[in-house]
Amino acid sequence: MRPVLLFTFVWCISCVGEIAIPSPLDPGDTVNPSTGGSGGGDVTGGTGGGDSMGTGGGSVIPPEMLPAFVPAPLQGRLLLSWHYVNAIRDVLGTAAAGAVTAPRDVAINGLSAIGASTLELSTSAAQQYETNAYAAAKVATLNYGCSPTTAIDDACFGRFLDSYGRRLFRRPLSAAERTTWTNVQHAAAMAYGSFARGVEFALAGLLQSPAFLYRFEKGTPEGGNVKLTPYELASRLSFFLAGTTPSDALLTAAENGKLDTADSVREQAGLLLDEASAKPALSAFFDEVFDESELEHLGKDTTTFPDFDQTLATSMREELHRMVEAEALTGDFRNLLDADHTYVDAKLAKLYGVTAPASGWQRVQLKADQPRAGILGEAAFLALKAHPVSSSPTLRGKLVREKLLCQPVAAPPPDVNTTLPEPPVGQVLTTREKVAQHMSSVSCSACHKLMDPIGFGFENFDAVGAYRTTEHGKPVDASGVIDGKSFADAKGLAALLKNDPRVMRCMTKTFYRQAAGHVELTTELLPLRVAETAFINSGYQLRSLLVELAASDAFRYGRAP
Repeated sequence: MRPVLLFTFVWCISCVGEIAIPSPLDPGDTVNPSTGGSGGGDVTGGTGGGDSMGTGGGSVIPPEMLPAFVPAPLQGRLLLSWHYVNAIRDVLGTAAAGAVTAPRDVAINGLSAIGASTLELSTSAAQQYETNAYAAAKVATLNYGCSPTTAIDDACFGRFLDSYGRRLFRRPLSAAERTTWTNVQHAAAMAYGSFARGVEFALAGLLQSPAFLYRFEKGTPEGGNVKLTPYELASRLSFFLAGTTPSDALLTAAENGKLDTADSVREQAGLLLDEASAKPALSAFFDEVFDESELEHLGKDTTTFPDFDQTLATSMREELHRMVEAEALTGDFRNLLDADHTYVDAKLAKLYGVTAPASGWQRVQLKADQPRAGILGEAAFLALKAHPVSSSPTLRGKLVREKLLCQPVAAPPPDVNTTLPEPPVGQVLTTREKVAQHMSSVSCSACHKLMDPIGFGFENFDAVGAYRTTEHGKPVDASGVIDGKSFADAKGLAALLKNDPRVMRCMTKTFYRQAAGHVELTTELLPLRVAETAFINSGYQLRSLLVELAASDAFRYGRAP
């Protein structure tokens, strides 16, 4: 019976190959306000790729000088791996979700959402989706809403398509689609003499269809642009804010015209943010921003750090999740940058030198005599952006520059030696001293000056994120500079970042990139600025930013490809 679905899947692959997907823009593009432009910047010249002139802060384009809104071309997007698993779980049950192994996402411009709208489906991924489809269909928890009387019962199978087909395709099936999947059910039901086996094969086909694996957006013409259909908007909204396929309630809202206006989108976005799934979706976003998935493969020198193991690495990731899920949607979002507390289990408590909980996790105050603060003081960031034995001001500063300021740093030329120089025999150098020598190199200094002076602020923390005051017997110097502003240590850097408007502008853009699957065009900056202004006026309530991004014209409109 398996060849029935193999034919279907070959069609799926050939269809995917025909999708026209434009390349993402370089986030380092800038715009001259007198001439417009097409890049992702928001600056008056410079090379930093963010919102400043060069690296000195520069001037931000005022709203009245931003180009008129023109949306980006619509494009197909493969479901992200966790979206794929969540969709299967929420439609077919936990057993079905546990039976699948999603192909790994590939990040472009720092986000897998952009990779999903840019890269073609590989042969190995296609094969994995096929294997997954049969495995999930076999153990899915189904309720047809009817009792089939024979192996072929079109009325009962029609109810299955009404419910499960609608959830998986995120819209009602067309007449042609219903015929296709009914024929598959017929063939399998006759071969096995079982209605349920027929449904199993049809379900495996639905799970391999481009209509499930991809998020296609065509929209309906409105003026010179196209407006996402209510079902397309429900899908974009749900994956953005809840990380999963739209619920029956949201699809019904789309059907009943409750996603037709900006205000109605605001209402539905607010309801989604009240759902339990909104918090894990935020955690997944910050996983990407801080490269947390790399913790699965993180290795440290066991002689230098005998307490480091994968259990500790898992706790590091969980710490960020607990912080985000407990606090990102409450109060001033910027407080995440300089918080004086965190969440620990016994392993992290030992690393931080704080009292361990009796069991599980608990919120604890950070030690006042240490400069650990906020999410940049968490061991996940500090350990990831370090080497197996030593800290790395370069890696730590690079993340701040790229992920919090949206200013990409060019990769080193292929012929440049990136190895830190060895000290003279008998002399011991701190990491900072080694890096300072590296910065003096003509071929390296331009880029390293963007990263290392920021990263020096974290030198009070070793390669696993433990606090230290000395390195190789020498006092640690954790002072640094970020774009002309000096700080004494990581806590001082956190205070500067909290009050730097570029950070929240960068967050606005990054959330939008995650939602839309592309780097913002210059012609999309105006509605993003409106959302950012609402964010500021709300006292930096993240909920306000997410709702306003969802209600923005950039989110709800596109152009034909």
